[in-house]
Amino acid sequence: MVIGSKKLGSNSIDKFSKTILRDFDKIGKRTSVTGYINQDQLNNIMKKSSIIIIPSTWEEPFGLVAAEAMSYGIAIIASNSGGLKEIKVSKLFAQLEI
Repeated sequence: MVIGSKKLGSNSIDKFSKTILRDFDKIGKRTSVTGYINQDQLNNIMKKSSIIIIPSTWEEPFGLVAAEAMSYGIAIIASNSGGLKEIKVSKLFAQLEI
C-alpha cells in the first residue's frame, strides 16, 4: 500500500505520479494506492501494519511519519537523509542509501 500525495491534502496527479502509479500497478493485485488520507484513516491503517518504508529524498529535519510509526511499534525502513538518519533507536529501524 502506498499512502500519500505530492502535496499535503491534494490528490492531484502529475507526470511523475502517473509513472509511479503505472509501475506500482505492475506489482500485482495485492497492492493499492490511497493517495492523501486523513489522520483517522492513517491511524487505522497503522494499527494493522507491521512494516513502513519511508523513502524520503528531502532533507527534512524530522520525519513525523517515523515517530508515528514508532508509537505503533511498526518496523521502519527509511532513507538515509535529513533527520531520519539520526533517529535510529532500535532493532526495528533500518536505513537505506538512496
